[in-house]
Amino acid sequence: MRVLTEQLKGRELDLTDGIKVLDERGWAEVLPDPDEPVVHIYAEGDTAEVSAELEAELHALVEQVMEGQESAAEAQISSSG
Repeated sequence: MRVLTEQLKGRELDLTDGIKVLDERGWAEVLPDPDEPVVHIYAEGDTAEVSAELEAELHALVEQVMEGQESAAEAQISSSG
């Protein structure tokens, strides 16, 4: 979540519950699940298409962060083994 917040630097954010990104089209939010190792992404826009677009943008950022963390973990494992 910290890395995702850094990736969204410069955007209007509400960090009350998870990470909510606000813009002129609507909002999208990433909420970590309290019981499972997953996050939930919610989005709301003026139309269903805009909502889907906002969700897809945030989903792509989450995927990018997760891939970066996996790569860093793999590099650490290979350098210590």
